[in-house]
Amino acid sequence: MKIIDADAFEKYAWGNPDIEVDGEPYISPSTVQNFAADHPITIDPPNEPLTLEQLREMDGEPVWIVEQPDWGHWELSADAEDYMADRDQDFYGLKHDDPAGRYGLHVLGWLAYRRPPEGEA
Repeated sequence: MKIIDADAFEKYAWGNPDIEVDGEPYISPSTVQNFAADHPITIDPPNEPLTLEQLREMDGEPVWIVEQPDWGHWELSADAEDYMADRDQDFYGLKHDDPAGRYGLHVLGWLAYRRPPEGEA
């Protein structure tokens, strides 16, 4: 099933009905398929930090690792346990206790994402 832009499709449907029934456009499935093919929509999943459980399921998928506050990089491994091999899991997501929010990720902390967070890479 594809996701389509409903507003754009409504304009397209009224302008290109296959036939009209009681003043309403009838749109065939092939017309819907053609519209979806001509008007693709890409929706990125949310990019929250992965949980350790999600990270363990990332076998063979690239992972964006953020270590130390300013260093992010891609890693790829056939075995997701490799992502944690040289990192202390107790420090996963460790942040400074800073009410002003100036410091963020602790120097010992680390996080993993499906893709770089906005403004990185």
